Amino acid sequence: MSSDIYLKLDNEIIKNRFIIQEKNLMIWPLIRWKILSHINIKKYNLKEPHAIHIKKISINSLKYIYDTLKYSPHIMNSNYQIIFYNSARDRINNKNFNMYSDYYTSLPYKTLNIESPYRYRYYIPNNTNNFAVGQYGKLKAYIINRIKNLFYKTHIYEIERFIKYIKTKDYIDNDFAQKIKKELYKYYNRFDYYKSYILKVFRRLDPRLIVVRTAAYGELNGILLKVAKENGIKTAEFQHGNIHEGHMAYNYGYAVFKSEQYKKYLPDYILTFGDYWNDKIKIPSKIITIGNPNFYESIKKYKDIKEQKDSILIISQGTITDRFVKIAKYLSEKLQNYRILFKLHPGEVPFEGRYKELYKYANIEIAKSGDIFEYIALCENIIACYSTSIYESLGFNKKLFILDNDMSKKNIPEDIGVRFKENEELKDLILNTKERDINYNLEYYFNSNWEDNYKRFLREEVGIN
Repeated sequence: MSSDIYLKLDNEIIKNRFIIQEKNLMIWPLIRWKILSHINIKKYNLKEPHAIHIKKISINSLKYIYDTLKYSPHIMNSNYQIIFYNSARDRINNKNFNMYSDYYTSLPYKTLNIESPYRYRYYIPNNTNNFAVGQYGKLKAYIINRIKNLFYKTHIYEIERFIKYIKTKDYIDNDFAQKIKKELYKYYNRFDYYKSYILKVFRRLDPRLIVVRTAAYGELNGILLKVAKENGIKTAEFQHGNIHEGHMAYNYGYAVFKSEQYKKYLPDYILTFGDYWNDKIKIPSKIITIGNPNFYESIKKYKDIKEQKDSILIISQGTITDRFVKIAKYLSEKLQNYRILFKLHPGEVPFEGRYKELYKYANIEIAKSGDIFEYIALCENIIACYSTSIYESLGFNKKLFILDNDMSKKNIPEDIGVRFKENEELKDLILNTKERDINYNLEYYFNSNWEDNYKRFLREEVGIN
């Protein structure tokens, strides 16, 4: 989607002042990502990238509730200078180490890692001294709201006005508008309880800085940032994936830059992997290069792994799973002596109907989990479109083939990899491409001096020595 479309939406919506005054709550930060993603999917006829997990009551539900109560931060008795809000999905192979936070929590600062569950499951580390879970406040707000809804329904003028407005926009049908309406009423009805819980945690732990995964995406994270900023706490987001010039979470219209109210829903700082990413971002946050320790540690970890000859790694993505499935089937039939590893994005794993036909191909292995760096190191040929893993594979000197479409054009520089459009063209490239003699400046993409950069950021921007 052309960034002009959603930058224009930013400007229009802020001009229309869709604000629930009684709660001092802006509507657009809560729902912006969902609406822009929907427009993008419809415009380019893409698939939903992430499955919505519907919880079924089981014995595991009791474990989820027990862990939510046992490891909640509001019952902790210690103060922390820094709080990381992360996801359990970021733990390497569901083990003790969180790839996005634990390099930083290992440094000599008083740091707490608060994790949200992944598909209603926490991965509890062996050492829980600096570990908590972040679901208690959301769960409490959900239960209270469900009880209240049994007795009365709310009607909020600003929500109704907003829904009427978005229904005038392209690609927004009535069914989707009703979903957005339902979502907004959830935010409205749960806001007071969720805000109250966040304040309780902040007063208990007294942080100077919170670092929130996907903070710029808004939704509940926007409320978390707003409460923190209103209580004098600095806010930041570490880069977690590919950022391009049109990325909807990191590019905003001029009206957002002028709106002091909207800025409360955005992080004070975006902390990037390397200098390359900094000019891809148009957001009223300060951009600071920190680095990506997991990139360099993974290169060290797998540098001596033996590459498998005649092997192919396909890095799938939920928006275009069907295209990657067609590629895998074609290559399986045409290159029968090749081993093909089909790596699913975690968000597309539940969409088994999209890829289940691959199970019948003897030379295709479907990987639903595992360390992507290990798979990159193992395989001779890498096939992808616009995944962050494309940049990560630069550290392993692989033959890299990029599906040539609108997404890769926006996301991946032309000098990275070899482009292909058709399956036959890809097959010929795999058979005939020799190793490319290109030395990439890895420091440009992933700064290796992450520890010093992080300490400088804390010292100069947050006042933590």
